[in-house]
Amino acid sequence: MRVIIRKFTGLTVFAIALTIFTSAVNAQVRAYRVSDRQVQTLITRIESRANTFKSRLDTALDRSNIDGTRQEDSINYMVQEFENATNRLKNNFNDRRSTSADVQEVLMRAVPINRFMLNNNLQRNARQPWNLLRADLNTLAGYYNVRADWNAVYPMAGQQVYRVADRDVQTVIQRLENNTDRFKNQMNRAVDGARQEDSIDAMVANFESATNRLKDNFNGRRSTAADAQDVFNRGAMIDRFMRNNRLTNQATNTWSQIRGDLNTLAGYYNVAANWDYVGTPTGPVYAGGYIVTDAQMLTLLNRIRNRTSDFRIRYNRWNTPWRRNQAGSVDISQHLVDFDRHLNGLTNNYRQASMNEVEQLMRSATLINSQIVANRPTNDLLNRWGLVRNDLSTLSSNYRMSWDWNNPVYTGTGGQWAGGNFDTQLTGSYRLNESLSDNVSTVVDRAVINARYNNNRP
Repeated sequence: MRVIIRKFTGLTVFAIALTIFTSAVNAQVRAYRVSDRQVQTLITRIESRANTFKSRLDTALDRSNIDGTRQEDSINYMVQEFENATNRLKNNFNDRRSTSADVQEVLMRAVPINRFMLNNNLQRNARQPWNLLRADLNTLAGYYNVRADWNAVYPMAGQQVYRVADRDVQTVIQRLENNTDRFKNQMNRAVDGARQEDSIDAMVANFESATNRLKDNFNGRRSTAADAQDVFNRGAMIDRFMRNNRLTNQATNTWSQIRGDLNTLAGYYNVAANWDYVGTPTGPVYAGGYIVTDAQMLTLLNRIRNRTSDFRIRYNRWNTPWRRNQAGSVDISQHLVDFDRHLNGLTNNYRQASMNEVEQLMRSATLINSQIVANRPTNDLLNRWGLVRNDLSTLSSNYRMSWDWNNPVYTGTGGQWAGGNFDTQLTGSYRLNESLSDNVSTVVDRAVINARYNNNRP
């Protein structure tokens, strides 16, 4: 019996190790703020309601004075493009590489349809599913932290959507295609083997796909401002990467040419040339991989520094010798010193910071958080720490890290985690009914992160 148990334990350890290895290799940075199941449910519902809307719209158009006109062709094309964008989002989500740009494209394809529905008095049978679909799209935008602007102006298919001659548009699209091919090869050499490689490869591939869609639609005389906006948005994500990383002169110069052509393209199609577009690229977190501008990040770090300084002054006044001698009281002064050290390091190097550096700061803060509460301080002190904690949560979100303040933390004595060894962190409640069960993947991922930090710390 004892031998059987040993064999079973060995198999269990192997299975866990295999799961952890697979999870670590395939882990993707999520672009959404809710669970996988919630996103999957919503995308499935959008797909179902889109099919219902398309069917009822066909019937409503056949019974209207639009039947047989170019306007009918136009709305049918818009619905098809919306369906294609939704399918791309679904496929990318299933492959664990969906981004906020995918959602932004879905919304851009939906805006002209919404305007058509408002401007045409179709049967209620067609309006009702669209209203439900629009509500789901608002929810989708919230999940991926993008703006649903239903008042945006994207000309309908069949209308002249650019303000210059066909030859001018064709020239800039061809130039974009040629420079993108060259840029792609240069970047392959520039980041080969680096930790940024997977991330930039995915961004360039998405940019290339968007450019190809624009080219195909332009050649078919059905390009829209939404096509151009999608190309620009995906380019803006690459531009952020280029600004945050030192690369070869060749790649930098080629990207400068592409950037100039994207400005030209945006002007031709009259779309927003917003180089501060906050997209969420797929793939591992890379150096400088935060999703806000450099100025916003530096402002946040300085605010954390100021609020921490204010908290420390108040804490030192409160933490009298008499109070330190009380039973159960823990002096966090040294933890504040460690926290300051991590904060200073991150502030001085935030554009090249690794995920490990961000984790070190957050873990030192988690230790302070658990012990300051246990000390039962004044409400004023708790409130001031609450301001620091809120800013730290924002910081972790900016680096696309979902931080759990209740995670086990490093004790600082003896090399063990407060939560115990690695296997003790694989805990939770598991049931066949998934709605009542902890997410196994989430638990394993969290344990992997904790183990990685423990192994990497000095």
